[in-house]
Amino acid sequence: NKELTSSRIRNYKTMEKRRDSFKIGVVYEIKRAKLEKIPEIIKNIIDNQDQLEYIRCHFGEDGDLSLNFEGVYYVKSYDYDVYRQAKQSLLLEIFASFEKEDISFAYPTQEIVLRK
Repeated sequence: NKELTSSRIRNYKTMEKRRDSFKIGVVYEIKRAKLEKIPEIIKNIIDNQDQLEYIRCHFGEDGDLSLNFEGVYYVKSYDYDVYRQAKQSLLLEIFASFEKEDISFAYPTQEIVLRK
């Protein structure tokens, strides 16, 4: 009981906005110019959605299977349904923009080299 009464309780109804983040991996074969353009693409998408507020987007690491970016933003509502819809819209716009810019998402692959 002592733990319960001394712990912090979060009341989501009192929130004015929700902070969220996402990670996106792109293929290693991407050209540097397109790689450098990704944070700008993400920022523009977030800035053009009324429910979202941009915080940051950066190239964060070169992973085993992809070059990884992390984006962080606010959804300007405490409502969970608004939050989920806004996140879905954001991700769909990222997908459409990457398709338009010919930027490929990474997925697990293996290359087998056969030598004689």
